[in-house]
Amino acid sequence: MSILRRSIIALSLINRHNLAKAINGLRNGNATNIRGGISHLIALREQKGRSPGRLSRSRFVAERWRRILALFTIENLQKAGSSIFRGNISVAVSAFRNLVAQQDAMAIPVAELGAGGIFETYPPRIHPAGVPLVTVVIPCFNYGRFIGEAVDSVLAQSFRDLEVIVVDGGSSDRLTPDLVRSLAGPQVRVFLREGRHLAGDNRNFGIAQCKSPYIVCLDADDTLHPTYIEKALFLAEHLGFDVISCGLRLMGSRSGTVGILPYPALSDLVLGNHVYTCALFHRHLLEKVGGYFDYGLGAEHAAEDWDFWIRIAATGARFGNISGEFLLNYRVHKTASLSSGPGVPDIETQRQRILARNAKLIDRDAHARSKAAKRRALSVDNACTALTRAMLRVPPVHASRTILIAIPFFLVGGAERLLAQVAQELVDCGWRVVVVSTVFQELGPTDAIEWFESVTTEVYALPRFLHPTQWTTFVEYLFTSRRFQALLIAGSRFFYGLVPYLSNRHPELAIMDFLFNAVGHAAPHQAAMPLLTGVLCENAEVRDWCLAVGWSPNEIELVQSMIDVGSYAVGPRSSDLVDRFSISPDEIVVGFSGRMSEEKAPEVFVDVAGLCRSQQRLRFIMTGGGRISGEIERRVARAPAGTRIDVCGIVDDVRPYLTLYDIFVLPSRVDGRPIAVLEAMASGCAIIASRVGGLPDLVHEGTTGYLVPPGDAEAIANHLMALADDPDTLQRLKAAARKHAEQNLDRASADAPYAKAIEAAVERRKAHISHAGLSSARPSFSGSGGSTTSP
Repeated sequence: MSILRRSIIALSLINRHNLAKAINGLRNGNATNIRGGISHLIALREQKGRSPGRLSRSRFVAERWRRILALFTIENLQKAGSSIFRGNISVAVSAFRNLVAQQDAMAIPVAELGAGGIFETYPPRIHPAGVPLVTVVIPCFNYGRFIGEAVDSVLAQSFRDLEVIVVDGGSSDRLTPDLVRSLAGPQVRVFLREGRHLAGDNRNFGIAQCKSPYIVCLDADDTLHPTYIEKALFLAEHLGFDVISCGLRLMGSRSGTVGILPYPALSDLVLGNHVYTCALFHRHLLEKVGGYFDYGLGAEHAAEDWDFWIRIAATGARFGNISGEFLLNYRVHKTASLSSGPGVPDIETQRQRILARNAKLIDRDAHARSKAAKRRALSVDNACTALTRAMLRVPPVHASRTILIAIPFFLVGGAERLLAQVAQELVDCGWRVVVVSTVFQELGPTDAIEWFESVTTEVYALPRFLHPTQWTTFVEYLFTSRRFQALLIAGSRFFYGLVPYLSNRHPELAIMDFLFNAVGHAAPHQAAMPLLTGVLCENAEVRDWCLAVGWSPNEIELVQSMIDVGSYAVGPRSSDLVDRFSISPDEIVVGFSGRMSEEKAPEVFVDVAGLCRSQQRLRFIMTGGGRISGEIERRVARAPAGTRIDVCGIVDDVRPYLTLYDIFVLPSRVDGRPIAVLEAMASGCAIIASRVGGLPDLVHEGTTGYLVPPGDAEAIANHLMALADDPDTLQRLKAAARKHAEQNLDRASADAPYAKAIEAAVERRKAHISHAGLSSARPSFSGSGGSTTSP
């Protein structure tokens, strides 16, 4: 029974009926019976199609399910049941998925990856010295207008030990040959061939001009995401895959994404092309199967890369695709291209043509080799691979100091905006910044990864391109290839769990924890506390809590978040928004802009709108998105008649909405020093917020707004009704809020406080190492033997 199938079975059991029975049983003290019942349900679902596996893998699976069953506690089941009963089934499933992922990620320590038979280990591969590790071959025919973008995307990779070979296959327009010639440079070689040559022949020609062990072929009208080649190399060098591709993102005349199978075998490839053109592969595979084969143009065409991947799969090569990310930007043209358009055979005709040409290769033995290769789980036994050496030799950024920022996810929200600002501040102060996330999240409008990618190319969402059991291998690679001076943990439970290993393995590392409140991560913080160098606090409440749990004052850095106040305007209202919502001049707009999540209590804002429906001057507007967006929309639909509220979802720019608001409401149950409140004050909004976290330091009672008990809809409604009847007081609160922002919240008055706090922690760690006489030697690169062929 595969791990994937067992996971699907377990997830299928999470429904309203089963959870209701489980919660009722737990309330009656029958936890043991509940676990037994879950095991019995899983066993019944497994009876069909059961197949024996290796003993070591069976032990691993058994242990995994023991950990999964341990997650069915009263607390977790009550949370899941609450979400499901409110209609948020996807929230419960996502939470369970992340709990399992964290368990899987921490189940196999880095130092014991080869223990227990879960991974076959192999020594690092040896490659020829003095040549780039990767050559990217770009064939071009009449695509001069696109070729520059393609080359630039390669040169902007986080992995820099590479070269580009551009092969013009006899372009017939006047523009392309000259543009190709102009691309020649230190890392780019160009070749212009006489006469017409097809794509496969041009790729073979380009590969013949290089000696790199790894090859990537990129079409001239496509581009690559900055981390693609490094991620593909990691799967090749550290996890033993031979061919690595990724999902694609459409651009040009179409938009959207196209996924890809994670681990295709020959049996998959004979049915469809599950490896895209940009795949990274070892050059010995090309030499083994004889290179690309062109079928012809028009009616004679068949996909030459599909043919190539089938022949490679028949040799028993391992394919591992990055299925959770879309790292190839694939251009779709309005007019026909060489592989599409009138006269080009359909996919099934191409498939039959390819299978007929390779019929002698695709036999039972070939399928057996490919199936066996797919079942293998490999891991390098030494992180000092050719990839690691290359990253140290040719880093994407030359900086004297390097930091890893570990966060849970890339969601649109105030904490993520602040952390992106922290990253930018560190870059401005000369730091090399690497950002890693460790929680599964749905891709879409709530994804804020671009905020970080605008600061640094080295941004890695581990759940999107690795199985959780591979995360620790990647983290060890990062630490070996970057040689971090500092680690800043900002809510990542996975990295909390790694603190003992990292502090032992890298004693010179300064490990800081960034706490936004004293609730969310209090337990993992205290568990890791003896090994932490210090703590960053966002507000006085957190600082006081840190003192209470045993931190000394010199180990606490209180750095209060700020914003660029000048970029937020005070009136007039956006005419577009006024027209869109039909807002009259005498109406008071009450706004909520933030993450739709339980701790922010957006449902309370909806209830407040209902309580204030008798006051016709009050209008309510919500912006933002998150895990409970669907619940909020349903709650609005059920609101009492006469409730005047609009839900706008994610907006590209929140500033016009903040200018539209007269009063900003934040009914949080848990919070720190929310950026949204700083932005609202800078926009001249009166504030009504919960008395939690750092909000009492921001909102001065009766001067800039009012504080209420967390989630108290009635108290908020009473203040709003009073302000609706007292416009003079409202205007006074608004003016005072803007003045407070100008005097106390402007980042322009701060002098790189986060960088200084982290630098101070690094110096404290150095002093501790020196005083204790501990070794701060880096891992040795000796003894990294290996093979030039696949393990």
